[in-house]
Amino acid sequence: MQPRPVALLNPADAARLGLSQGDMVELSAGGEKLALPVEISKRVVPGTVQAIRGLSAAPVNALTAGTAPVAVTVAKLAVEVAD
Repeated sequence: MQPRPVALLNPADAARLGLSQGDMVELSAGGEKLALPVEISKRVVPGTVQAIRGLSAAPVNALTAGTAPVAVTVAKLAVEVAD
């Protein structure tokens, strides 16, 4: 069983970005974009985002350059409300 694809953020970073548990964010780097739900964790170093590589449901590898850390932009996605 594969882990659930999420964007892990430190609580302080999530608060600064106006994000709550389960919000959808878009991670972007190098022209690639990936939408993931937010999971807030005190175990994440402030100023970083963690995501599991190698999951078919969320190709995080498209954002990275090998195994080195990569700078990403984090943007909250708007929630569409059905009429």
